[in-house]
Amino acid sequence: MLIIVILLYSSCKKTENARPASATTTIDYKALSGQIALNFMKSFSGNYSGNMNTTNIQGPANISFTHQGPVLFTIGGTNPLCGTNIDSTYTNNIQPGDSSEYIFHKFKFTYLCDNKRPYGYIEKDSVVNSVTGSKVADYFYDVSQNYTVKATNITYKVITMTGGIAADISSTTFGPSYLVNGQPVNNNTLHTVATYVLNGVTLDITGSSPAITAGSASFNMVITSRNANYPNGTNLNLQGTITFLANHQASVIIQGSTVTYLVDMLTGTVTVG
Repeated sequence: MLIIVILLYSSCKKTENARPASATTTIDYKALSGQIALNFMKSFSGNYSGNMNTTNIQGPANISFTHQGPVLFTIGGTNPLCGTNIDSTYTNNIQPGDSSEYIFHKFKFTYLCDNKRPYGYIEKDSVVNSVTGSKVADYFYDVSQNYTVKATNITYKVITMTGGIAADISSTTFGPSYLVNGQPVNNNTLHTVATYVLNGVTLDITGSSPAITAGSASFNMVITSRNANYPNGTNLNLQGTITFLANHQASVIIQGSTVTYLVDMLTGTVTVG
């Protein structure tokens, strides 16, 4: 989800002003609508973080549930996935070149069962990654996902999801003259805090790409930018709703905009809704 910082703020055009404190911002709501929708879809499908299993609630094909010793829950033919819980944590510190990188990943996955049959799962996933000491850019991101997924029927091909995504992301890029007396200068810092909350989301997973066919996601974002021209920072606050339609389409409403935009969730094409 790191890309959301760069994409969102690059679509905002600042007007020149002799006094940085009174800088104004003109918002390109059309560009923002497309970027918000696509970044949500990438985060939602696990492209940025996590492992959303939208292929088969009955069990990932690449995970073996072979038991050593006595097998539990065999009375009456209970599926061995029932009661299965995966809880793992990974931490690492590495030094790629002249920088230092910290990685933390916590993943918890629990199957939900009814009448001895799995019908869904709960996934909680958190990823923290930071890189410091680079002569080009430093960055930090903390992305958390919390989903409850349930099948609507025994075919497991249509599912519902509740939960949300939270992200705290910052990046600092250094200009061409990045060191003066050993200190970085001409740096640009972007900081984004974003949340998405799922409301009645339904997915059809029969096709090659999971399609969100109903429901919505409300979002709240605060983006702060600091650079040499605006040392006190400029803020962009965004709130709105993504409403999911058929055929990989979604309408996006951003508070402050008088226009609703229609976004193709596969291609990113944006039209007036």
